[in-house]
Amino acid sequence: SKKNCTIPGYKFTIRTDDKEKYIYVTEQSIFGDAIDTLASIFIGDLKYQKYKDNIQSEIETTGEIITNVYVQEDITYKAVNISTDEKIYTATESLNTRQNAVYSAELMREHGFNRPILVTSAFHMPRSVLNFEKEGVQVVPFPTDYMANSIPTYHLNKFAPSSDALFEVDRFFREKLRTAVTKYLE
Repeated sequence: SKKNCTIPGYKFTIRTDDKEKYIYVTEQSIFGDAIDTLASIFIGDLKYQKYKDNIQSEIETTGEIITNVYVQEDITYKAVNISTDEKIYTATESLNTRQNAVYSAELMREHGFNRPILVTSAFHMPRSVLNFEKEGVQVVPFPTDYMANSIPTYHLNKFAPSSDALFEVDRFFREKLRTAVTKYLE
């Protein structure tokens, strides 16, 4: 008879409305690091680090202060023994969205998987889905970190030019350009 072996790890439970999804990792820091990396990408490394270190500069004339960074989904975790019957896969070769889709599709075909859950930023989701579709993979999108203020405020200084606004416009157009390149040129 086959014996069930386990390895120590963590089970992250992600709840949205009536759905629950589970992610198993061998080190607790892996999930937090992934969230930090995602936040850093969309907020900016320096801004996010200042927020985490609680050393943001006080606004004197114009600017902004990050008051809250959160994940919309209810996420909990606990230490568990992960069954070796569970499939634990890692793909470390990917350096960008395109490669992630290529290597993931290869892994899924190799193991007979279909309809994977794609977890990425809501902002980045259209291009990610497109890359997987190009590999013949239909994904179940699971967008995270919607880029919106929970309580929008409007002041006259919001209409003044700022480097932050320029950064956001730049990020928007870069993502749209990357999506167009993926759709029409790759």
